[in-house]
Amino acid sequence: MQTEPIITTLTCMAFLLVNTSLAFNIEGGTKCFAHSPSTPNSFFGYQFSVAQPLAPGSDDIKLILGAPYAIQRQQTGKNQPISSNFPLPERLSSGDVFSCSVKLLSPYQSCTSVMPERPNRSANPDVITERDGFGLTLASPRSSKILTACAPFRARRCSDSFFTHGACYKSPDFGSNWGATPRSISSKMDPECDTKLDLVFLLDGSASVSKDDFQKVLEWLIAVSSRFDVSGTTNIGVIQYSHYYMDIDDPVEASQFLETEIAIGKIKDFSNFTAAVHQIQRHGYTTYTAHAINKTVEDFKNSSRFHDPTTTKIMILLTDGRSDDVDYLEASAHYARSFGIIIFAVGVASFAEEELKVITGNHADMDENENTFGLENFDQLVTTVTALQESMTEVMKFPDGSTSRNLTNELQQPHVGLSAAYSNVR
Repeated sequence: MQTEPIITTLTCMAFLLVNTSLAFNIEGGTKCFAHSPSTPNSFFGYQFSVAQPLAPGSDDIKLILGAPYAIQRQQTGKNQPISSNFPLPERLSSGDVFSCSVKLLSPYQSCTSVMPERPNRSANPDVITERDGFGLTLASPRSSKILTACAPFRARRCSDSFFTHGACYKSPDFGSNWGATPRSISSKMDPECDTKLDLVFLLDGSASVSKDDFQKVLEWLIAVSSRFDVSGTTNIGVIQYSHYYMDIDDPVEASQFLETEIAIGKIKDFSNFTAAVHQIQRHGYTTYTAHAINKTVEDFKNSSRFHDPTTTKIMILLTDGRSDDVDYLEASAHYARSFGIIIFAVGVASFAEEELKVITGNHADMDENENTFGLENFDQLVTTVTALQESMTEVMKFPDGSTSRNLTNELQQPHVGLSAAYSNVR
């Protein structure tokens, strides 16, 4: 009589029943399965969530196991049995979930892949399922057949960048059937690549900017705007600022030289937008930057998307000198940023570096500060077009105000599904 398989099985069964809330790796240590339903180094059994009798009085146990590094076939049919001679497939995707019927006192256990259908690549070419770690997390409430399985490293390709947002699926019957789409925990679970953007250019129109240089500013504005979809997801506004009458009580009259040249999103045709920009005439006068920032906040508030959490708000402030209302500058900049408005500051010629840092809230050195640009003259504006586009594109993914990749973008970089659990309320 072969007692070793029976003893091994009893040992494994005792381990499973005592430790149903713990993760373990069947590939290491005692072999509970004579035919491992995974390829080498698949982390088969890294986590399991369900261990209960299939039917009252039955000695069979249903066990759901994750294999987050398992390599799958190019076409994996639902409930496809996986045997010990499982052929090595094309390495198109990784991660798997198995439903295993564990029969007491039997050394031979039966496991079946219950992977949900992955996103159709032809319909969703930017969704990356390779190495997404499916099966790294499993969760199921007690006394229920509900199963949640997650792929925390699933990504979306957006141009030359990636959102690693993860995905979770829910099944009502231990993986026999799954929802048609990943279960979302918010509308940002599966973000689109084209993030909505409200962008306002705040232009210094003071007397220290010559008419010729002001025309260079307008051409620069058009060049930066051309990098975004003005006719689609991007709304652009333009404000020119110079003088503010501090001694006038009427705020409208006092701010007549803080002028909205183009309201946010008013022009959605780029040729018409270009023509409108060319019509802007320089004011002259002084440089009331702090009051101009306050004016810009009010223009942002007039946008229909001001309270939309999926819309990034960016202000690009250009100045060639020091502010005449510098005592208010820090408060005004903080006021703008408190609404989630991300500020880029471009200083030209006689700009004050410390003021740019106060405006952006980024006090790093200029060569390390991705929110500020310091230029010797207006001819150098052209050198900032690509850099501004790239920095703004990154900020649209990380709208905390920096381009740091170690921060999340409101559930667009959070590895959703890295951990999951059900709470049982009595």
